[in-house]
Parts: sequence; structure tokens; C-alpha cells
Amino acid sequence: MTIKDIKDLEEIFKKTWCRETSYNCNKWSQENPALGQCGVSALIVQDFFGGDLLYTDKCWDKYGWIFCAHCWNRLPNGQWIDLTRCQFNEGVKIGAPKTGKREVFLQDKEVKERYVLLRSLVDKYLLKKTKRM
Repeated sequence: MTIKDIKDLEEIFKKTWCRETSYNCNKWSQENPALGQCGVSALIVQDFFGGDLLYTDKCWDKYGWIFCAHCWNRLPNGQWIDLTRCQFNEGVKIGAPKTGKREVFLQDKEVKERYVLLRSLVDKYLLKKTKRM
């Protein structure tokens, strides 16, 4: 199986996100599998589709600023892709983006470990699907 478009990758993420790939493993659940997956997922989107990593450290809800960082992608055609936006409750607003550098994201040991794990799960899923075809 090959990844033809972003929807393919989104479906694979839904099957491979897990507690161990989440930034917030204590709050991660099957009910909200995208929780804490934004950074590692954005890196993998970039692996397959290129483009820029975008991030913000400003998110707020109706009660005010909430502490969180959030990452997503800008594809080479300029389209913004945020496959983990669904982790937030309705009404959470995401601050203005900054462009991030892949090497800076991966300098963080914990991010790198989660990225390597999620990428291996995505690759295994793709290999398994290819063998079935």
C-alpha cells in the first residue's frame, strides 16, 4: 500500500496512534487518540508530503489562555494540514503560527523517540497492507 493523499495518512494515524506516541500519555485515551500526537504526526506528514512544520505556543479557550503547544503542516502547495486539531474541545483557538525546523523538533530526545516509534508503526501498517494486496 502506498500513501496517495493526506486522507490515507490520516486513516493510518487513527490506527497507529497510541499512548506511547502521545506527548501526554497520562491523559491519552481511545476516545481522543489524537491527544498529544501533533508534533510527531506533523513530522511524518512532512516525511511523506514535504512542506513546512508550523507550531504555536498560544492556544486558548473560553476561559482564557491554556498552556499547550500545537504543531501542524503547510504543504508545498500552501495548503495547511492539521490532522490532530480534533484533539481539542470545540472552541479552542489556535494562535498564529511560526515556522519550525525539523532538526530542532528532533533535538528533543522524547520527541525523537515518539517520532521513531510512530513512524515505525506507520511503516509496519503500510507493509502489512501491501502484503495483503
